[in-house]
Amino acid sequence: MNRTLRRILIGAGALSICLAASLTLTSCSEDGLSAYEIAVENGYEGTEEEWLESLNGTDGTDGEDATKETTYEMYTTLVSTGEYSGTYGEFLSEYIGGNYDLSYLMNRTLLSTVSITMVFEVESNSGFRPGSSSSSTTEETYAGSGVIYSVDTEEGDAYIITAYHNIYLSDSTNEDNICTDISCYLYGQEDDESYAMEATYIGGDISTDIAILKIDDSEILKDNEYVESVTFGEYDNLYVGETVYAVGNNYGEGISANDGTLSLLSYDCTYEIDDYTATVRSFRYDAATNSGNSGGGVYNEYGELIGIVNCKMQSTGVEGMQYAVPVSVFEGLAYKVVSNYEANGTTSNTKVSLQAEYSDTNSSVYLNTATGMYNTKADVVVSSVTASGILATAGLQEGDVITSLELNPNGANNHTKEILHSYDIDEFLYWADKDDTLTINYTRDGVELTTTITLTYAETM
Repeated sequence: MNRTLRRILIGAGALSICLAASLTLTSCSEDGLSAYEIAVENGYEGTEEEWLESLNGTDGTDGEDATKETTYEMYTTLVSTGEYSGTYGEFLSEYIGGNYDLSYLMNRTLLSTVSITMVFEVESNSGFRPGSSSSSTTEETYAGSGVIYSVDTEEGDAYIITAYHNIYLSDSTNEDNICTDISCYLYGQEDDESYAMEATYIGGDISTDIAILKIDDSEILKDNEYVESVTFGEYDNLYVGETVYAVGNNYGEGISANDGTLSLLSYDCTYEIDDYTATVRSFRYDAATNSGNSGGGVYNEYGELIGIVNCKMQSTGVEGMQYAVPVSVFEGLAYKVVSNYEANGTTSNTKVSLQAEYSDTNSSVYLNTATGMYNTKADVVVSSVTASGILATAGLQEGDVITSLELNPNGANNHTKEILHSYDIDEFLYWADKDDTLTINYTRDGVELTTTITLTYAETM
Protein backbone atom coordinates (compact mmCIF):
# COMPACT_ATOMS: atom_id res chain seq x y z
CA MET A 1 0.00 0.00 0.00
CA ASN A 2 1.24 3.45 -0.81
CA ARG A 3 1.42 6.30 1.66
CA THR A 4 -2.14 7.53 0.98
CA LEU A 5 -3.61 4.04 1.03
CA ARG A 6 -1.62 3.18 4.09
CA ARG A 7 -3.08 6.06 6.07
CA ILE A 8 -6.57 5.13 4.94
CA LEU A 9 -5.88 1.52 5.89
CA ILE A 10 -4.89 1.85 9.46
CA GLY A 11 -2.49 3.89 10.48
CA ALA A 12 -2.05 -4.15 28.05
CA GLY A 13 -0.44 -3.86 31.26
CA ALA A 14 -0.62 -5.65 33.79
CA LEU A 15 -4.34 -5.43 34.26
CA SER A 16 -3.87 -4.45 37.85
CA ILE A 17 -6.51 -5.46 40.34
CA CYS A 18 -4.81 -4.37 43.52
CA LEU A 19 -6.31 -6.66 46.14
CA ALA A 20 -4.61 -8.64 48.86
CA ALA A 21 -3.69 -11.98 47.33
CA SER A 22 -5.39 -13.99 50.03
CA LEU A 23 -8.65 -12.09 49.75
CA THR A 24 -8.75 -12.45 45.99
CA LEU A 25 -8.09 -16.17 46.15
CA THR A 26 -10.59 -16.68 48.94
CA SER A 27 -13.43 -15.00 47.19
CA CYS A 28 -12.86 -17.04 44.06
CA SER A 29 -11.49 -20.38 45.23
CA GLU A 30 -13.45 -23.33 43.86
CA ASP A 31 -12.20 -25.85 46.41
CA GLY A 32 -13.77 -24.18 49.43
CA LEU A 33 -10.50 -23.37 51.22
CA SER A 34 -10.45 -20.46 53.63
CA ALA A 35 -8.11 -17.53 53.16
CA TYR A 36 -5.91 -18.80 55.99
CA GLU A 37 -5.74 -22.32 54.50
CA ILE A 38 -4.71 -20.91 51.15
CA ALA A 39 -2.05 -18.78 52.85
CA VAL A 40 -0.67 -21.91 54.55
CA GLU A 41 -0.64 -23.78 51.22
CA ASN A 42 1.33 -20.86 49.78
CA GLY A 43 3.98 -21.13 52.49
CA TYR A 44 2.65 -19.17 55.49
CA GLU A 45 3.81 -20.49 58.86
CA GLY A 46 1.90 -19.50 61.97
CA THR A 47 -1.50 -19.62 63.60
CA GLU A 48 -4.65 -18.20 62.06
CA GLU A 49 -4.64 -15.41 64.65
CA GLU A 50 -1.05 -14.51 63.73
CA TRP A 51 -1.95 -14.54 60.06
CA LEU A 52 -4.91 -12.21 60.63
CA GLU A 53 -2.71 -9.89 62.64
CA SER A 54 -0.15 -9.81 59.80
CA LEU A 55 -2.79 -8.28 57.54
CA ASN A 56 -3.25 -5.26 59.78
CA GLY A 57 -1.45 -1.99 59.21
CA THR A 58 0.36 0.00 61.86
CA ASP A 59 0.37 3.51 63.24
CA GLY A 60 -3.18 4.25 62.17
CA THR A 61 -2.64 3.13 58.55
CA ASP A 62 -4.82 0.04 58.75
CA GLY A 63 -4.46 -2.19 55.68
CA GLU A 64 -1.61 -0.28 54.05
CA ASP A 65 0.96 -2.86 55.11
CA ALA A 66 -0.99 -5.78 53.62
CA THR A 67 0.63 -7.32 50.57
CA LYS A 68 -0.88 -6.12 47.29
CA GLU A 69 -0.28 -7.61 43.88
CA THR A 70 -1.97 -7.68 40.52
CA THR A 71 -3.80 -10.76 39.31
CA TYR A 72 -1.05 -11.34 36.77
CA GLU A 73 1.63 -11.14 39.48
CA MET A 74 -0.34 -13.65 41.49
CA TYR A 75 -0.55 -15.89 38.44
CA THR A 76 3.20 -15.74 37.67
CA THR A 77 4.07 -16.37 41.34
CA LEU A 78 1.90 -19.50 41.46
CA VAL A 79 3.36 -20.75 38.17
CA SER A 80 6.95 -20.16 39.33
CA THR A 81 6.34 -22.16 42.53
CA GLY A 82 4.68 -24.97 40.63
CA GLU A 83 1.31 -24.42 42.32
CA TYR A 84 -0.43 -23.59 39.06
CA SER A 85 0.25 -24.75 35.51
CA GLY A 86 -2.58 -23.35 33.40
CA THR A 87 -2.74 -20.26 31.20
CA TYR A 88 -3.42 -16.77 32.52
CA GLY A 89 -6.87 -16.92 31.00
CA GLU A 90 -7.60 -20.18 32.81
CA PHE A 91 -6.34 -18.62 36.04
CA LEU A 92 -8.76 -15.72 35.64
CA SER A 93 -11.62 -18.09 34.91
CA GLU A 94 -10.85 -20.34 37.89
CA TYR A 95 -10.04 -17.76 40.55
CA ILE A 96 -12.12 -14.80 39.42
CA GLY A 97 -14.76 -17.14 38.06
CA GLY A 98 -16.55 -17.47 34.75
CA ASN A 99 -18.39 -14.22 35.46
CA TYR A 100 -15.31 -12.01 35.59
CA ASP A 101 -16.06 -8.62 34.07
CA LEU A 102 -14.91 -8.62 30.45
CA SER A 103 -15.89 -4.99 29.99
CA TYR A 104 -13.75 -4.08 33.01
CA LEU A 105 -10.70 -5.84 31.59
CA MET A 106 -11.12 -4.17 28.22
CA ASN A 107 -11.67 -0.78 29.81
CA ARG A 108 -8.32 -1.15 31.57
CA THR A 109 -6.52 -1.55 28.24
CA LEU A 110 -7.29 2.12 27.57
CA LEU A 111 -4.69 2.89 30.25
CA SER A 112 -2.08 0.99 28.21
CA THR A 113 -2.82 2.86 24.96
CA VAL A 114 -1.40 6.09 23.55
CA SER A 115 -2.43 8.15 20.57
CA ILE A 116 0.54 9.34 18.52
CA THR A 117 1.10 12.36 16.31
CA MET A 118 4.00 12.12 13.82
CA VAL A 119 5.47 15.15 12.02
CA PHE A 120 7.64 14.71 8.91
CA GLU A 121 9.76 17.34 7.20
CA VAL A 122 9.49 16.82 3.47
CA GLU A 123 11.54 18.58 0.80
CA SER A 124 9.57 19.67 -2.25
CA ASN A 125 10.71 21.26 -5.52
CA SER A 126 8.71 23.90 -7.33
CA GLY A 127 9.67 25.36 -10.68
CA PHE A 128 9.45 29.12 -11.26
CA ARG A 129 10.48 29.13 -14.93
CA PRO A 130 11.89 26.64 -17.41
CA GLY A 131 15.36 25.54 -16.38
CA SER A 132 15.02 26.95 -12.88
CA SER A 133 13.75 25.36 -9.69
CA SER A 134 13.59 26.09 -6.01
CA SER A 135 13.29 23.67 -3.09
CA SER A 136 11.44 24.19 0.13
CA THR A 137 10.66 22.15 3.22
CA THR A 138 7.10 21.47 4.30
CA GLU A 139 5.63 19.54 7.21
CA GLU A 140 3.26 16.61 6.98
CA THR A 141 1.42 15.37 10.09
CA TYR A 142 -0.17 11.96 10.64
CA ALA A 143 -2.04 10.27 13.47
CA GLY A 144 -1.50 6.77 14.83
CA SER A 145 -1.58 4.63 17.95
CA GLY A 146 0.72 2.70 20.24
CA VAL A 147 0.75 0.44 23.29
CA ILE A 148 2.80 0.87 26.46
CA TYR A 149 5.40 -1.89 26.59
CA SER A 150 6.76 -0.78 29.96
CA VAL A 151 6.47 2.27 32.18
CA ASP A 152 8.37 3.70 35.16
CA THR A 153 6.11 6.22 36.87
CA GLU A 154 8.85 7.23 39.30
CA GLU A 155 11.24 8.29 36.55
CA GLY A 156 8.56 9.30 34.05
CA ASP A 157 9.91 6.91 31.41
CA ALA A 158 8.07 4.55 29.06
CA TYR A 159 8.65 2.36 26.03
CA ILE A 160 5.98 2.29 23.33
CA ILE A 161 5.30 -0.33 20.63
CA THR A 162 3.80 1.00 17.40
CA ALA A 163 3.70 0.29 13.66
CA TYR A 164 6.86 1.08 11.72
CA HIS A 165 4.85 2.65 8.91
CA ASN A 166 3.64 5.27 11.39
CA ILE A 167 7.11 6.76 11.80
CA TYR A 168 8.61 6.15 8.34
CA LEU A 169 8.28 8.25 5.18
CA SER A 170 10.60 7.83 2.20
CA ASP A 171 10.38 11.56 1.39
CA SER A 172 11.38 12.61 4.91
CA THR A 173 14.52 14.72 5.16
CA ASN A 174 15.34 13.18 8.54
CA GLU A 175 17.90 10.43 9.04
CA ASP A 176 16.68 6.97 8.01
CA ASN A 177 13.43 8.58 6.80
CA ILE A 178 12.09 8.58 10.37
CA CYS A 179 9.70 11.37 11.37
CA THR A 180 11.10 14.56 12.86
CA ASP A 181 8.79 14.85 15.85
CA ILE A 182 6.76 12.25 17.74
CA SER A 183 4.19 13.15 20.39
CA CYS A 184 2.30 10.62 22.52
CA TYR A 185 -0.90 11.23 24.49
CA LEU A 186 -2.52 9.15 27.21
CA TYR A 187 -6.18 8.23 27.23
CA GLY A 188 -8.31 11.26 28.08
CA GLN A 189 -5.60 13.74 27.10
CA GLU A 190 -5.59 13.31 23.32
CA ASP A 191 -6.99 16.75 22.51
CA ASP A 192 -4.76 18.80 24.80
CA GLU A 193 -1.34 19.82 23.44
CA SER A 194 -0.14 20.59 26.95
CA TYR A 195 -0.21 16.83 27.64
CA ALA A 196 2.02 15.92 24.70
CA MET A 197 4.86 13.57 25.66
CA GLU A 198 7.86 13.78 23.35
CA ALA A 199 9.09 10.40 22.14
CA THR A 200 12.08 9.18 20.13
CA TYR A 201 12.54 6.16 17.88
CA ILE A 202 14.96 3.64 19.43
CA GLY A 203 14.70 0.69 17.04
CA GLY A 204 12.50 -1.73 15.15
CA ASP A 205 12.19 -3.87 12.06
CA ILE A 206 10.55 -2.47 8.94
CA SER A 207 10.12 -6.01 7.58
CA THR A 208 7.66 -6.76 10.39
CA ASP A 209 6.17 -3.24 10.56
CA ILE A 210 7.13 -2.86 14.25
CA ALA A 211 8.88 0.13 15.83
CA ILE A 212 9.75 0.95 19.45
CA LEU A 213 9.64 4.48 20.90
CA LYS A 214 11.03 5.89 24.17
CA ILE A 215 9.54 8.60 26.39
CA ASP A 216 12.03 10.13 28.83
CA ASP A 217 11.46 12.05 32.06
CA SER A 218 7.84 12.96 31.41
CA GLU A 219 6.12 14.87 34.19
CA ILE A 220 2.84 13.52 32.85
CA LEU A 221 3.91 9.95 33.62
CA LYS A 222 5.41 10.63 37.05
CA ASP A 223 3.24 9.29 39.86
CA ASN A 224 0.41 8.74 37.38
CA GLU A 225 -1.91 6.00 38.64
CA TYR A 226 -3.84 5.96 35.37
CA VAL A 227 -1.14 4.45 33.17
CA GLU A 228 -0.19 0.78 32.86
CA SER A 229 1.98 -1.47 30.73
CA VAL A 230 0.41 -4.26 28.69
CA THR A 231 0.14 -7.93 29.57
CA PHE A 232 1.18 -10.18 26.67
CA GLY A 233 -0.96 -13.09 25.54
CA GLU A 234 0.24 -16.45 24.20
CA TYR A 235 0.06 -16.77 20.42
CA ASP A 236 -0.21 -20.56 20.57
CA ASN A 237 -3.44 -20.17 22.57
CA LEU A 238 -5.22 -18.00 20.01
CA TYR A 239 -8.06 -19.66 18.17
CA VAL A 240 -10.44 -18.85 15.35
CA GLY A 241 -13.73 -17.57 16.71
CA GLU A 242 -12.50 -15.96 19.92
CA THR A 243 -13.58 -12.46 20.87
CA VAL A 244 -10.96 -9.76 20.26
CA TYR A 245 -10.80 -5.99 20.72
CA ALA A 246 -8.99 -3.36 18.69
CA VAL A 247 -8.01 -0.36 20.83
CA GLY A 248 -6.51 2.79 19.38
CA ASN A 249 -6.89 6.28 17.96
CA ASN A 250 -9.65 5.26 15.54
CA TYR A 251 -9.75 7.72 12.63
CA GLY A 252 -7.74 10.17 14.74
CA GLU A 253 -10.79 10.97 16.87
CA GLY A 254 -9.55 9.68 20.22
CA ILE A 255 -8.68 6.38 21.87
CA SER A 256 -11.56 3.93 21.65
CA ALA A 257 -12.30 0.18 21.66
CA ASN A 258 -14.16 -1.97 19.13
CA ASP A 259 -14.92 -5.66 19.47
CA GLY A 260 -14.97 -8.41 16.90
CA THR A 261 -13.83 -11.95 16.15
CA LEU A 262 -10.48 -13.48 15.29
CA SER A 263 -11.18 -15.00 11.89
CA LEU A 264 -7.85 -16.28 10.52
CA LEU A 265 -4.75 -17.21 12.52
CA SER A 266 -2.09 -16.76 9.88
CA TYR A 267 -1.98 -14.73 6.69
CA ASP A 268 1.02 -13.44 4.74
CA CYS A 269 0.14 -9.77 4.33
CA THR A 270 2.14 -8.04 1.58
CA TYR A 271 2.12 -4.26 1.80
CA GLU A 272 4.10 -1.22 0.71
CA ILE A 273 5.55 1.40 3.02
CA ASP A 274 6.32 4.03 0.40
CA ASP A 275 9.44 2.68 -1.33
CA TYR A 276 9.64 -0.50 0.76
CA THR A 277 7.68 -3.68 0.08
CA ALA A 278 7.37 -6.30 2.79
CA THR A 279 5.44 -9.45 3.59
CA VAL A 280 4.64 -9.87 7.27
CA ARG A 281 2.75 -12.75 8.81
CA SER A 282 -0.42 -11.45 10.41
CA PHE A 283 -3.71 -12.67 11.82
CA ARG A 284 -7.08 -11.46 10.59
CA TYR A 285 -9.94 -10.10 12.68
CA ASP A 286 -13.12 -8.13 12.00
CA ALA A 287 -13.28 -5.50 14.78
CA ALA A 288 -13.82 -2.03 13.32
CA THR A 289 -10.41 -0.54 12.48
CA ASN A 290 -9.61 2.61 10.56
CA SER A 291 -6.94 5.18 9.83
CA GLY A 292 -5.32 6.19 13.12
CA ASN A 293 -5.59 2.67 14.58
CA SER A 294 -2.20 1.72 13.11
CA GLY A 295 0.17 0.66 15.88
CA GLY A 296 -2.65 0.16 18.37
CA GLY A 297 -3.34 -3.09 20.17
CA VAL A 298 -5.58 -6.06 19.52
CA TYR A 299 -6.51 -7.82 22.76
CA ASN A 300 -8.13 -11.12 23.68
CA GLU A 301 -11.02 -11.51 26.10
CA TYR A 302 -8.63 -11.57 29.06
CA GLY A 303 -7.27 -8.15 28.23
CA GLU A 304 -3.96 -9.60 26.99
CA LEU A 305 -2.19 -8.00 24.04
CA ILE A 306 -2.10 -10.39 21.08
CA GLY A 307 -1.49 -8.13 18.06
CA ILE A 308 -0.39 -4.75 16.72
CA VAL A 309 -2.71 -3.28 14.08
CA ASN A 310 -1.00 -2.77 10.73
CA CYS A 311 -3.35 -2.97 7.71
CA LYS A 312 -6.80 -3.78 6.36
CA MET A 313 -8.28 -5.02 3.11
CA GLN A 314 -9.90 -2.30 1.05
CA SER A 315 -11.73 -3.51 -2.03
CA THR A 316 -15.24 -3.21 -3.40
CA GLY A 317 -17.47 -5.73 -1.69
CA VAL A 318 -14.90 -6.57 1.03
CA GLU A 319 -15.65 -5.68 4.65
CA GLY A 320 -14.30 -6.55 8.06
CA MET A 321 -10.87 -7.85 7.00
CA GLN A 322 -8.31 -6.23 9.27
CA TYR A 323 -4.84 -7.55 10.03
CA ALA A 324 -2.46 -7.38 12.98
CA VAL A 325 1.15 -8.44 13.57
CA PRO A 326 0.96 -11.27 16.14
CA VAL A 327 2.50 -11.15 19.60
CA SER A 328 4.85 -14.00 18.63
CA VAL A 329 6.65 -11.50 16.38
CA PHE A 330 6.80 -8.30 18.40
CA GLU A 331 7.19 -9.40 22.03
CA GLY A 332 10.69 -10.79 21.48
CA LEU A 333 11.56 -7.94 19.11
CA ALA A 334 10.53 -5.32 21.69
CA TYR A 335 12.56 -7.08 24.37
CA LYS A 336 15.64 -7.10 22.18
CA VAL A 337 15.35 -3.47 21.06
CA VAL A 338 14.77 -2.16 24.59
CA SER A 339 17.54 -4.30 26.10
CA ASN A 340 20.00 -3.19 23.43
CA TYR A 341 19.06 0.46 23.83
CA GLU A 342 19.43 0.37 27.61
CA ALA A 343 22.77 -1.42 27.36
CA ASN A 344 24.32 0.49 24.45
CA GLY A 345 22.14 3.53 23.75
CA THR A 346 21.91 2.63 20.07
CA THR A 347 19.06 2.09 17.61
CA SER A 348 21.15 -0.39 15.62
CA ASN A 349 19.79 -3.93 16.05
CA THR A 350 20.37 -7.34 14.52
CA LYS A 351 18.37 -10.54 14.17
CA VAL A 352 19.95 -13.98 14.23
CA SER A 353 19.38 -16.70 11.66
CA LEU A 354 20.00 -20.44 11.52
CA GLN A 355 20.97 -20.08 7.84
CA ALA A 356 18.46 -22.68 6.68
CA GLU A 357 15.00 -22.94 5.17
CA TYR A 358 12.06 -24.93 6.48
CA SER A 359 8.74 -26.18 5.12
CA ASP A 360 5.51 -27.49 6.62
CA THR A 361 4.40 -31.03 5.85
CA ASN A 362 1.69 -33.32 7.22
CA SER A 363 -0.52 -30.42 8.31
CA SER A 364 -3.30 -31.47 10.65
CA VAL A 365 -5.84 -30.27 13.20
CA TYR A 366 -5.26 -30.84 16.92
CA LEU A 367 -7.04 -30.02 20.17
CA ASN A 368 -5.15 -27.42 22.21
CA THR A 369 -5.59 -28.69 25.77
CA ALA A 370 -4.71 -25.26 27.19
CA THR A 371 -7.77 -23.69 25.59
CA GLY A 372 -9.99 -26.64 24.65
CA MET A 373 -10.07 -25.25 21.10
CA TYR A 374 -8.94 -26.62 17.74
CA ASN A 375 -5.79 -25.33 16.04
CA THR A 376 -3.49 -26.54 13.27
CA LYS A 377 0.03 -27.92 13.33
CA ALA A 378 2.54 -29.43 10.92
CA ASP A 379 5.85 -31.24 10.79
CA VAL A 380 8.51 -28.56 10.25
CA VAL A 381 11.09 -30.09 7.94
CA VAL A 382 14.52 -28.67 7.12
CA SER A 383 14.30 -28.14 3.37
CA SER A 384 17.78 -26.69 2.79
CA VAL A 385 20.84 -25.66 4.77
CA THR A 386 23.57 -23.15 3.93
CA ALA A 387 26.92 -24.88 3.51
CA SER A 388 29.09 -24.17 6.56
CA GLY A 389 26.14 -22.28 8.09
CA ILE A 390 24.99 -22.59 11.69
CA LEU A 391 22.51 -25.42 11.19
CA ALA A 392 24.87 -27.34 8.91
CA THR A 393 27.69 -26.97 11.43
CA ALA A 394 25.35 -28.27 14.14
CA GLY A 395 24.90 -31.44 12.09
CA LEU A 396 21.31 -30.99 10.93
CA GLN A 397 20.42 -32.18 7.45
CA GLU A 398 17.67 -31.79 4.90
CA GLY A 399 14.72 -33.89 5.96
CA ASP A 400 15.23 -33.44 9.71
CA VAL A 401 12.06 -32.42 11.58
CA ILE A 402 12.53 -29.65 14.17
CA THR A 403 10.21 -30.21 17.14
CA SER A 404 11.22 -27.61 19.75
CA LEU A 405 13.77 -24.92 20.62
CA GLU A 406 15.17 -23.63 23.90
CA LEU A 407 17.08 -20.36 24.13
CA ASN A 408 19.79 -19.99 26.78
CA PRO A 409 19.02 -23.13 28.82
CA ASN A 410 19.52 -22.42 32.55
CA GLY A 411 20.52 -18.83 31.76
CA ALA A 412 19.13 -15.31 31.46
CA ASN A 413 16.54 -14.65 28.75
CA ASN A 414 15.52 -18.29 28.75
CA HIS A 415 12.61 -19.24 26.49
CA THR A 416 11.25 -22.47 25.06
CA LYS A 417 9.08 -23.04 22.01
CA GLU A 418 7.29 -26.05 20.58
CA ILE A 419 7.62 -25.79 16.80
CA LEU A 420 4.21 -26.25 15.19
CA HIS A 421 4.75 -24.22 12.00
CA SER A 422 7.82 -23.16 10.04
CA TYR A 423 7.28 -19.49 10.92
CA ASP A 424 7.66 -20.36 14.62
CA ILE A 425 11.41 -20.68 14.21
CA ASP A 426 12.26 -17.21 12.89
CA GLU A 427 9.70 -15.53 15.14
CA PHE A 428 11.11 -17.28 18.21
CA LEU A 429 14.61 -16.13 17.26
CA TYR A 430 13.57 -12.48 17.74
CA TRP A 431 14.29 -13.17 21.42
CA ALA A 432 17.87 -14.15 20.61
CA ASP A 433 21.12 -12.23 20.23
CA LYS A 434 24.37 -13.20 18.63
CA ASP A 435 26.42 -15.51 20.89
CA ASP A 436 23.31 -16.78 22.71
CA THR A 437 22.95 -20.53 23.18
CA LEU A 438 20.20 -22.50 21.43
CA THR A 439 19.16 -26.10 22.02
CA ILE A 440 17.45 -27.73 19.03
CA ASN A 441 15.31 -30.84 19.46
CA TYR A 442 14.60 -32.69 16.22
CA THR A 443 13.88 -36.09 14.76
CA ARG A 444 15.67 -37.95 11.98
CA ASP A 445 14.05 -41.07 10.59
CA GLY A 446 11.85 -41.21 13.67
CA VAL A 447 14.77 -40.99 16.11
CA GLU A 448 14.73 -38.10 18.61
CA LEU A 449 17.95 -36.07 18.67
CA THR A 450 19.23 -32.94 20.47
CA THR A 451 22.03 -30.51 19.75
CA THR A 452 23.13 -27.25 21.40
CA ILE A 453 24.74 -24.48 19.35
CA THR A 454 26.03 -20.93 19.70
CA LEU A 455 24.23 -18.41 17.51
CA THR A 456 27.03 -16.85 15.48
CA TYR A 457 25.21 -15.36 12.48
CA ALA A 458 23.12 -12.18 12.58
CA GLU A 459 21.72 -9.72 10.06
CA THR A 460 20.96 -6.03 10.47
CA MET A 461 17.31 -5.15 11.03
